[in-house]
Amino acid sequence: MKIETARLHAYRAADDLDACAAAGRHPDVKERARVRADAALVAKYCREAVEILASAHGTSSMADANRLQRLWRDVHVASRHAITEWQVNLEIYGKALLGVEPNITPLI
Repeated sequence: MKIETARLHAYRAADDLDACAAAGRHPDVKERARVRADAALVAKYCREAVEILASAHGTSSMADANRLQRLWRDVHVASRHAITEWQVNLEIYGKALLGVEPNITPLI
């Protein structure tokens, strides 16, 4: 369910950006904040899904020879990037919804 939910949010973010591109306009603050929140939720749920897999696989999932340990490391690093960090983007989206002056970059 985490992976399916992540996919739905990833597609919603992509659809939002595609719609703006088709209209020839830059997303507004609320749209950018929601896209960032969606991307952060995708990263969070993917990390949690990999955690479940690693836990089910046991300690051998962290062996150098096991591909799961590389996936575990990669998803942990990627999900903690400023653009995909859940708490940061949750705050950004909340501020945008409440009309609080944005302090985000135009980077999506």
